[in-house]
Amino acid sequence: MTVTDDYGIQSVPPRYDENNSFYVHTSEGYSKAVEEIDAEEREIAEAELRAETQQRLDFEEAERFEELNRENEKQILEEIRLKENQIEYQIADLEEYNPEEEIPPPGTNLDLLA
Repeated sequence: MTVTDDYGIQSVPPRYDENNSFYVHTSEGYSKAVEEIDAEEREIAEAELRAETQQRLDFEEAERFEELNRENEKQILEEIRLKENQIEYQIADLEEYNPEEEIPPPGTNLDLLA
């Protein structure tokens, strides 16, 4: 028989911290475990924050891209409208033109030179 058996002393295993999967022996070990848990939680929170920030930036970039596309489409439509108006004015000017009015009457100086 050993001394521990004589007096009924039993060794008590250290508490098991399920969160970090290691034994906590002293207050120093407990503090270290808490710090590691806190560090893991901070890392998770930071990763979530980065993901949210990136998602927001992607969304804002998509909105800016759509706005640029809308502005470009407006500009193109405006250019098309201006071109159509210009063509309408040119057609109206051509319709007003009467080639018979441009021919000089017979017996003028131009006729004699020919």
